Amino acid sequence: VKSGAPVWSASGDGIYYTQPTVPKQGEELTAANKGARLRFHKLGQAQAEDKTIWEQPDQPEYRAATWISPDGRH
Repeated sequence: VKSGAPVWSASGDGIYYTQPTVPKQGEELTAANKGARLRFHKLGQAQAEDKTIWEQPDQPEYRAATWISPDGRH
């Protein structure tokens, strides 16, 4: 698995998901997951329009995780 499980937004209009850096061609199944970022996909929109919520390219070993707080605010 190259990313964590997606999580529905509190409003139900989209999902949050993590996405690792795209590996070089031919290394898609063997490259280490580095440079993960947190993204938001709004239902009904093209994936190319997904917004990056968080990433830290200067720290490629950092990982992102998805969850929604019980009150739906975070």
